Amino acid sequence: MAFAAALNLSQAPVVSQSGYRSAAGVAASSRNVDAGTRLYQTRFDASDWHGDVVAYGMDGTGGLTLAWEAGALLRQSLLANGHQRRQILTYHGTARRGVPFAWNELSNVQQHALRQPHDIDDQVAIDRLAYLRGDPSREGGPGGFRQRGGALGDLVHSRPVFVGAPGLPDVIAPHTYPAFRNAQAGRAPILVVGGNDGFVHVFSAASGQELMAYAPNAVFPRLIELTKPAYVHRYYVDGSPTAADVQTASGWRTWVVGGLGAGGRGAYALDVTDPARLANAAASGNPAAIVQWEFTAADDADLGFTFSQPSVVRMQNGRWAALFGNGYNSPNDRAVLYIAFLDGGQDGTWTPGVDYVRIPANGGLPAPTGAPNGLSTPAAVDLNGDFFTDLIYAGDLQGNLWKFDVSSPFPGDWGSAYRSGAAPAPMFVCTDAGGQRQAITTRPEVGPHPLTGTMVYVGTGKNLEPGDHSSTTTQTLYGLWDQNASATPHYSRLDGSLLQQTMQQRGNVRIMDNHAVDWNRHVGWFVDLPAAGERLVSDPILRHRRLVFTSFVPSLGGGWLNELHAPSGGRLPFTLLDLDNDGFYTVEDHTNLGPDNTAPACCMRPQAGGYVGAPAILVDGATEVQFMSETTATVAQWVKNPGPRVVGRQSWEHVLLP
Repeated sequence: MAFAAALNLSQAPVVSQSGYRSAAGVAASSRNVDAGTRLYQTRFDASDWHGDVVAYGMDGTGGLTLAWEAGALLRQSLLANGHQRRQILTYHGTARRGVPFAWNELSNVQQHALRQPHDIDDQVAIDRLAYLRGDPSREGGPGGFRQRGGALGDLVHSRPVFVGAPGLPDVIAPHTYPAFRNAQAGRAPILVVGGNDGFVHVFSAASGQELMAYAPNAVFPRLIELTKPAYVHRYYVDGSPTAADVQTASGWRTWVVGGLGAGGRGAYALDVTDPARLANAAASGNPAAIVQWEFTAADDADLGFTFSQPSVVRMQNGRWAALFGNGYNSPNDRAVLYIAFLDGGQDGTWTPGVDYVRIPANGGLPAPTGAPNGLSTPAAVDLNGDFFTDLIYAGDLQGNLWKFDVSSPFPGDWGSAYRSGAAPAPMFVCTDAGGQRQAITTRPEVGPHPLTGTMVYVGTGKNLEPGDHSSTTTQTLYGLWDQNASATPHYSRLDGSLLQQTMQQRGNVRIMDNHAVDWNRHVGWFVDLPAAGERLVSDPILRHRRLVFTSFVPSLGGGWLNELHAPSGGRLPFTLLDLDNDGFYTVEDHTNLGPDNTAPACCMRPQAGGYVGAPAILVDGATEVQFMSETTATVAQWVKNPGPRVVGRQSWEHVLLP
C-alpha cells in the first residue's frame, strides 16, 4: 500500500494550486481545421477539487471560441430537474451486471460501503448516495457533507475520447460492417471521460449536456471519502478510455473500454452505440445492455493500478479483445499483459485461458531486490493489413521493452517473442550511460522501417512516486529496428550499434543533430533528453516519418513539444517552423548554431504555463496545426510544415498497416 499512497502524493507539487489547471491532452472532433470542428479540454481546480470539460468551436483558420462548459450545464440541470432525473449506472458486485446507481438497486456490499459506524440508520447513507448523484441539499453546515465548488469532480489525467460516426474501412468485414456504418452514419457524437468524482461521464459532444454517468464497482469502497468535509484528494476514474467499433454476438457495436489509472485496480467496458439509450440509461433493460463488464483484481490478483490505456483489437482467433498492461502496485509487483476478450466475463466470471489470456513478462536483467514492476500501455501491431493483431509491444517499470508474438490462431501459443532458457526475455532493456534502468510508462509507437521489418519508438521516465518529481536522472527516447528475427536482437548504446543523436537548445527552441544512420552497422538510435530531470510521460505520435512527442521537466512545471526524423532520430530534412511569421518555411526561419551555420528548429518551449499531454494534430491544407493543452488550462497552437507526406493506408488505432 505504500506505493498506492505515493501515487497520490506524487502529484501534489504539480496540481496543488488554485484556479483551473489542465494535465491531459485535448481531443478534437475531426482531423481537419474546419469551421464546425470542435476541440475538447478537461480541467481541474485543486483549491476544492472540482473540474470541468470545455468545448471550443473552431473557425476555418483554427481560431477558437468557447462553445460550452459541461460543469455549468450539469449544475443548471440539477437545479432545474433534481438529481433523480440524472442518468447514472453502476455495476452490481454480486449479480455482476449493470444497474441504476440507486439505493435499492445496489448490492449489500455497495450499500455497506456508504455507511459509517456512527450512522443512526440507513437514511444518512441514502443521503450520501444522493450527494454523489449531485444533490446539493446537505452540502456544508454542521453535520453536512463536503462543500463542492462545482457539479463535476476534478478531471486530471483522463484524456477525453470523441466518439463520432463509425469510420473503419469496409475491408475489416465486407459483408457486415458497411451496413452498420451506414445505419450509424448520422448518430449524435458523444464525449467520454473519467473523473475523480467517481464517474465515467458521457456528454453530448454537440451540446455539452451529460447523457449518463457510470460509477465502476471497483471505486465503491472509497466513494464515501468524497462526502467528508475533511476530504483529502485521491483519484477514482483517472484513466483515459478507448472507443472502438467491435463485432459482438449481436452484431457490430461501439464500445468504450477504460481503466481507473491511479484510482484503483480495475477496467470496465460500456456499449455506447446508441446515444438515445444512454440518455435514458436507467430505464428498464438499459443498464444491462450498456454496462458490459468489469475486470478487477478480484478476477486476477496480478492486476495493479490500471494506468495502462486499453487497445481494442481483433485477435488471430477471431475474437475481439481489450489489451492492457497490469499496471503498477500489484500484489506480486510483476509485469503481466492481459488480453481480455470482449465476449468474456459476460456471466460474471473471468476464467483464465477462456475469457482472458494473461502473459507474464518476468525476465530481463536482474532487478534490484524488492524493486516494484508492472506493465505499461501496450501497442498492438498488424503486419499485413488484415486487421488481425500479430505483435504486441509494451514496456515496464524496470525498463524492459517486451515483444509478444500473438500471430497464432491458438491463444495457448501466445507469449514473449524471445526467451532466455525457459524464461521470457525482453527485446531490449533501457538503461542510461551509467547502466541505471529507465522506467517505461508510456505506450511504444510502431512504424515501418525504411528497408524491412519495423521501427519501435519508446521513451523513458515516470512521475508516479514522490521521489520522481525531484529526480534529475537522464531519460531517453529510443528508435529500435526490429528485424523480426527469431533470436533476441542486440542493441547497445555503448558499442555503437545504436546511433546517438543529441539536442542543442537555443533559447525557446532546440536543434537536432543530423548524423546519418548506416543500416549496415546501426540497429537504431537514441536521444538523451537534455534538461535535468526531463522525461517522456505522454505517448509519442508517428506522422509521415516524423516522431512527435512532449517531454516533461518538473523544474519548468511543464515541458517541450518535440519533433524528430523518425527513421534516424535526427534533424528533419525540411524547415518545420515559420519562426519569422511570414507564411513561408525557409532558411530565414533557421536558428544560428555558429558562424555560417544554421539549422531548422525542431522543438518548442512555451512562453508561459507549460505543455502537458500529447497534442491534437489537425490538417489545414498544406500545413498542420498542433493544439496543446497547457498547465494553465489555456490552449496553445503551433502551425507547422508537415513536409512530404507518406501516401498509403491510414492506421487503425494502434495497429500498423504497411
